[in-house]
Amino acid sequence: MTILISSMLVFLMYIWMQGTKIKQRYTQWVKLSDYKEQLRALKEDSTVPLFCTNLVYLSDAKIDGDIESKIIYSIFNKQPKKAKYYWFVNIKVTDEPYTKEYSVETIVPNEAYVINFRLGFRVDQKINEFLSQIIQDLIQNKEIEISPKKYWMNYENRVTVGDFKFVMLEETLPNNTNLSKWDNFIISVKLLIKHFTISQAKWYGIDTSVISVEKVPVIIGTYSNEKLKRIS
Repeated sequence: MTILISSMLVFLMYIWMQGTKIKQRYTQWVKLSDYKEQLRALKEDSTVPLFCTNLVYLSDAKIDGDIESKIIYSIFNKQPKKAKYYWFVNIKVTDEPYTKEYSVETIVPNEAYVINFRLGFRVDQKINEFLSQIIQDLIQNKEIEISPKKYWMNYENRVTVGDFKFVMLEETLPNNTNLSKWDNFIISVKLLIKHFTISQAKWYGIDTSVISVEKVPVIIGTYSNEKLKRIS
């Protein structure tokens, strides 16, 4: 029995590691700064309703300024998401147990920001609370301007900044990819395993009432190019 359990653990670890490598190989990265004009245009488009005041995405970018193309697709193409403020959050766990640091990169002044967290491996990742604190810091430093509504109620000298919506991108595997059968198998099993693990929202301490789950392909850009021939 011990050997069987050990073998299963090794298999699961192998699937997880290989699935991560495959995903990294095919993930498309873009420069967030290249989409400044699109963000402004979306904000000014009166035909698009306001999705929320503060729109938040979690990113796994390892290079400053990079972001997954699936996030850009979610904002502009999937369902245009107009927001007053866009927050792109990157979380890095440090080897030091109690690190609590952050940095801010302004993409579009008073509109779009990248927040880089550096948190120790023993720190509870309460992203809701941390993000709220950062926004209060930005307001105090006059790096962001808030137009408070008369009916907003402020608590403990904290400025109310409107509602939040965290868009969580749930990965799926399309049927029409050009992946090899082995890679397809690895990704399929990894996605199955993820159903039995703790959710991203719980891991990062995000209030489930402010979450919008959106399904996206785990791998973008590897689709079949088969064409139909039109006949008379």
